[in-house]
Amino acid sequence: MIIKKKLFLILAIIVVISCTISKTQEDLIFGVGIGNEPTSLDPQFCSDKLGQLIINELFVGLLRGDPKTGGYRPGLAKSWDISHDNTCYTFYLRDDIYWSDGVKITADTIKSSYIMALESDDKIPNINLLASKIKNAKEFHTTKLHADEVGIRVINEKTLEITLSTPTIYFLDMLTNPIFIPIPIHVVKKFGNKWTSPENMVTSGPFKLKRRTLHEEVSLEKNKNFYDAKNVAINEINFITVNDARRIYSMYEHNEIDAIFNSIPLNLINELILREDFYSADISRVGFFSLNTTVKPLDNVKVREALSLAVDRETLTYRVLDNNFKASRKISPNLNNYNYGKKLKLYNPRKAEKLLAEAGYPDGKKFPTLRIQYNNNDLEKEVAIFIQGQWKKVLNIDVEIEPVAWNTHISNILKGQYEISVRSWQGDYLDPMAYFDIFTTKNSHLSSYGYSNSELDELLVKSELESDEKIRLELLKKIEEIIIEKDYPIIPIYSVVGNYLFKNDKWTGWSTNNSERFALSEIKPLEE
Repeated sequence: MIIKKKLFLILAIIVVISCTISKTQEDLIFGVGIGNEPTSLDPQFCSDKLGQLIINELFVGLLRGDPKTGGYRPGLAKSWDISHDNTCYTFYLRDDIYWSDGVKITADTIKSSYIMALESDDKIPNINLLASKIKNAKEFHTTKLHADEVGIRVINEKTLEITLSTPTIYFLDMLTNPIFIPIPIHVVKKFGNKWTSPENMVTSGPFKLKRRTLHEEVSLEKNKNFYDAKNVAINEINFITVNDARRIYSMYEHNEIDAIFNSIPLNLINELILREDFYSADISRVGFFSLNTTVKPLDNVKVREALSLAVDRETLTYRVLDNNFKASRKISPNLNNYNYGKKLKLYNPRKAEKLLAEAGYPDGKKFPTLRIQYNNNDLEKEVAIFIQGQWKKVLNIDVEIEPVAWNTHISNILKGQYEISVRSWQGDYLDPMAYFDIFTTKNSHLSSYGYSNSELDELLVKSELESDEKIRLELLKKIEEIIIEKDYPIIPIYSVVGNYLFKNDKWTGWSTNNSERFALSEIKPLEE
């Protein structure tokens, strides 16, 4: 009888321990405040970094971003070969890759997804990344060729070959962009535009979409069919998308969330710097003002240059933004041995006054009232207010400022529905070309609406074809010179610094990197 009681007690303890372990695993929920609603959770239509952050937890491409280096690493492809002429890439897929509904992912799955994007009539924001590098993809996109002529070939179920039109040293890095992430065509065909709703979405990454409340949260749950699911400790991730930095900070301080990415109240950063849970890092993002060159008087290059030289960038970054950003007139960060090199004068009010007078507006007379549009957050508001005052002080011109919601802001930029817009840009891949390609005539909606310069277009094409890296870098400098010293389609203001809060007393497995390629699925609870 005593033996039976002891056995019963041991079994009871085992059950309690098992339940406790199970409960603990189920309760591993990670919350992060990101401060805005993503433009889309469809990889083909995502046009912002917030969307990419979430999409990278839902989906996997041939390659994935590497959170340790900021570069790339294997994704659906476990390995790859590159031809001697650097134009043919052969990708070997993993054996165990499935959609979250159990349907197998094959080489044909990936090709079909790319072809669907290329033949779409919808305006896909980053379609040029897909169309411009792959052989015959651009021609197919404009319906001049058959799909079989595109440089994407299925060798067998687990082998995919991609042929480029010209050698591209950064092609593998480009593959981390959402436009190269395959989508579940069997689901898209069934549900159409509603395929990204929680009840319909099928994913390939560490997580599935659990629920979504617009302007509140996007909640993900673990995908048990993910090829590396056994190493995913977190059961649920909640992205807080409210556009209220103070509310998000309050949630963090009250342990309702575990991290904040770039949505910290601006006035708190200096006092947070000494805290162990505060992280700050230089990131490959630049802040600038887009000028709509189809709007008068912004179609006048002297007006654009005057507006640029009338901005006291150092005062803005040091006093207004508490030294959290670096004043700059460049449009590119230093990447892949590239550095513009020239030291440009950041502020020249006398020349600005002279240029405005030469443009026909001495002392700002008869200059029309323009409007600065910005995403409704603390940072962009402070920047807009400061420059509004600067232009009044230096040029005696009046501008109005207009806050808009994030999705509206992005939509207005792409459609050219603005006069002046507060912007930032982080390249889609780690090469200077990612910062210059947006100034081509075909892509200027991404930088300065209506801007076009045939010399710049030709130099960009020439640089893409140049195999000598030294010559290529010199061509890139000529391109940047046209943008920031001759045409002034934008007003570069600063290079951006990423600011984060992360509860490192609870979690481990996260670190900063210059491209902000994070893998939240690899965060784990800190062992006590």
